[in-house]
Amino acid sequence: MARKEVIEMLKIGEILRDRYTIEKKLGRSDYSQIYRAYDNIKSRPVAVKIATPKLDPRRMKIEQMVLTLLRGKNHFVTLISMGQIHDVPYLVMDLVGRNLADIRGQYPSKQFQPITAYRISVQVISALRDMHTAGFLHRNIKPSNICIGRGAQKRVIYLLDHGMARMFTEMDGRIRKPRDHAGFRGTLRYVSLTVHSRAERTPRDDLIAWFYSMIELINGKLPWSNLIAAKDIEEAKRNETFENLCKDQPNISLEFAKYILSLDTTVIPNYQELIAIFKIAKLKDDLPFEWEMHKSNKTKKVIRESANVIDKKVTMGQITKVRKPRKRAKSERKCFLNLIN
Repeated sequence: MARKEVIEMLKIGEILRDRYTIEKKLGRSDYSQIYRAYDNIKSRPVAVKIATPKLDPRRMKIEQMVLTLLRGKNHFVTLISMGQIHDVPYLVMDLVGRNLADIRGQYPSKQFQPITAYRISVQVISALRDMHTAGFLHRNIKPSNICIGRGAQKRVIYLLDHGMARMFTEMDGRIRKPRDHAGFRGTLRYVSLTVHSRAERTPRDDLIAWFYSMIELINGKLPWSNLIAAKDIEEAKRNETFENLCKDQPNISLEFAKYILSLDTTVIPNYQELIAIFKIAKLKDDLPFEWEMHKSNKTKKVIRESANVIDKKVTMGQITKVRKPRKRAKSERKCFLNLIN
């Protein structure tokens, strides 16, 4: 079978808007391409995300709006500029580091230490807290959409790729009425059974997608990792219990699973209690991640000592009612609601 020809949306050396010099292609999908560029005015590297002709341009608009709303939040990149070239939209953003899938892929075992996955979880949950509080579901949580930072921010975890986001609240902050049939959004390996069933999503579904991601990071794979057909993946998920997925892992994994399974479509979690489940490990945020360790025996010792406490029992927090997102102008919220579902 002949390989599909890849259309390069930008050329190396091309200067975008007389400011950003395209230096290197970092990644691509059928719907977008990511480039490293150099900001000739600010004298710093940036990332340029440009749509391909296959992408519904409204998706890029949604990503722009999400990043604008969450500007200044710790786990979201700063949107620097936006525009259109070659009849497709593009975004210029802060440049971050590698994604978790690529980092894990460099390990012979394809596995992270549980303590590493739990440290990452604290930051991912913090990011989801901010996004859900703003009234948005991400709808495509997976390791390749989660990156580490660079330089002074190298231990900050960033949540990327918000083109599939959807508002789940009305203009007054109430949860939107569930649709009878919700289209599939996300990645088959990580979506919840709710998504397989084409039922309406809630914040719980983002958390379940992260749970599957976390289990994969620790175990190296999921029971359905080698399956391709949607019906086979769905069946495998239905036949697998969360308890079994957490087998041979510290108790923290199962407590996280119990918490998110206890949620329903009318509530969101108490994020501080969720974070507290992982904080039992008591590992300082400023310590190197395991991919930074190299031959640091001191860091390895700290991780071993922390591993001794992560089997402690933790108490599942009380479920809280949905908190209203921060108020924003009616015209702004109406604009979001009119975007693609």
